[in-house]
Amino acid sequence: MEATFGQAVQDFYLEQLRLNYRERQERLRAVRNAADALAYVRQVREKIRPLFRLPAEKCPLAVETLGELRFDGFRMEKLRYYSRPGFAVTANLYVPDGLSAPAPAVLEQCGHTAEGKAGPIYQQAARGLALAGCVALVIDPIGQGDRRQFLRVPGFEGACWDEHSIIGRQLIPLGDWLGSWMAWDGIRAIDLLLSRPEVDATRIAVTGTSGGGTATTFVGALDDRISMLAPSCYITSWLRNVSNERPTDNEQMPPGALAAGLEIADFLIAQAPRPTLIMGQKNDFFDARGTREAYEDVAHIYDMLGAPGAVELVIGPSHHTLCVNLREALYSFVTRHAGLPEMRQEPADIPVSTPDELCCAETAPRVARELFAEDARRRIALRPSLSADERQTYFRDALRLELPVMAPAYRVLRETRLGGWAFSRFGLETEPERVMALLLRRDRSVFYHLPEEQGDITLYIPHVDAKDEMAAMPDDGPLWGLDLRGVGELTPAGCYQDRPRENFFRSNGFDYNYAALGMMLDRPYLGGKVRDILGALALLGRGGARVRLVARGQGCVPAQLAAMFAECVVACELIDQPESWAEAVLSDLPALPQSAMLFGAIDHADWR
Repeated sequence: MEATFGQAVQDFYLEQLRLNYRERQERLRAVRNAADALAYVRQVREKIRPLFRLPAEKCPLAVETLGELRFDGFRMEKLRYYSRPGFAVTANLYVPDGLSAPAPAVLEQCGHTAEGKAGPIYQQAARGLALAGCVALVIDPIGQGDRRQFLRVPGFEGACWDEHSIIGRQLIPLGDWLGSWMAWDGIRAIDLLLSRPEVDATRIAVTGTSGGGTATTFVGALDDRISMLAPSCYITSWLRNVSNERPTDNEQMPPGALAAGLEIADFLIAQAPRPTLIMGQKNDFFDARGTREAYEDVAHIYDMLGAPGAVELVIGPSHHTLCVNLREALYSFVTRHAGLPEMRQEPADIPVSTPDELCCAETAPRVARELFAEDARRRIALRPSLSADERQTYFRDALRLELPVMAPAYRVLRETRLGGWAFSRFGLETEPERVMALLLRRDRSVFYHLPEEQGDITLYIPHVDAKDEMAAMPDDGPLWGLDLRGVGELTPAGCYQDRPRENFFRSNGFDYNYAALGMMLDRPYLGGKVRDILGALALLGRGGARVRLVARGQGCVPAQLAAMFAECVVACELIDQPESWAEAVLSDLPALPQSAMLFGAIDHADWR
């Protein structure tokens, strides 16, 4: 597989992120006084809330106590509560001994580790906080600890981030995303803390590391009951992540956030001027340069609000972990702002328990995909039957297509040969002045022009690579093929490109990354692929030519959608058709890649 234009997709999205960052910086520079700052805070809050698909009502927590362990200075209760009907969250609650009055409380949210709340660094932080006089609640994220979702699914051997990837893909047709579910788990955890007589409702802190830092940042922006916030090893900028070709986990890329002009720092600004501690690491893949830049953005707003000391920055000397330096910074921050004697140093010999000792799952919890399947079946049953015109209108709007798609400018590229065939190559500028698709002609001779005469044409849309797949196809005369964005010669050269064929389906590979960025920009990656096909059809269909579309595997999805908008297409043959969007939601292990998904489609139509 060649990747001649392997940076095209990356550069396209990087350009979008840079534009978003520049425009946002201009808005921040315009904040010059308290009134401006309050207006900015209000604006980002108004933009953030609609990004989260949170339940309209809260179900009963139905808290269950499943056991208790006692230690020197505190006790630990093993709890289970329900964030949604039938959907359990497992948690450990650390309560200091000898409380004579309600105490400050800290919700701790874990990063990506199989053990979840039983991870040693999370135990150490929670127990250190308990010894400092705080009630500490540590919850298992979805897919971690006692909340693994795919342990009983044959063929699944992945890690927690693989679980997150699968859940994230299943949520896309439902118009939802994993970050909403994790944020809601955290909001319900605050409800649990406030239900406890040991907790002072006016002194509630939230902290977390990595994925837990993400959840902390989101919960802080959504829940006004929080009085302190301390995310760790997450705060940077989306621009830095994209510049560094660093895909992040499914729950860390909110659909619509970039379209709203937001950056990560805005989620901290949304809760200004509550005390906030931003923690990073010198050697973290969450770029510390972005951590400092985010701190400067937040500090600017805090300065204008007259609270310059309420936001703090600590960059640890280590790598991506809640090391002792950051834990001690956390203890100092929480105790100072909670009115407790300041604790600067972690107590020695904090005990660490085994995952079995902390286990809160005496019975098998209900898994998320059961809830997704019920929701999907209900909504499909209510889905209206669309006419051909209504279906076309829905997909035009959902894919963000501007019709008609005109014939794009193209470059005549050097020919290549494979399997006895000559492949003429034409680079299609389906984004302004940027080659995003490559049109190929397989023949015995080389052509340096596109046809203008009438005739019958076959255009092949590949699964992974047009040239490789066309070389193996029968000799039925001239054959055209299209490497659309992200495929074949447009396969991204970075983002885990070591095994490109496998990495179309890798949890955090390039296909996932650019599809997620497309959702963040509200410009679906799938819509771009459809636009690439329509551009090629506009060129090939000149002069009244009739085009037969042939597509294979994942190429079937954009091909089928493009066919409804192109009058020149007289037939559409689909080979090795992938699952429908409904089947992906209902499946235990969906195979459809994220780039073939369309956000919220389940209420309207399916791709086939």
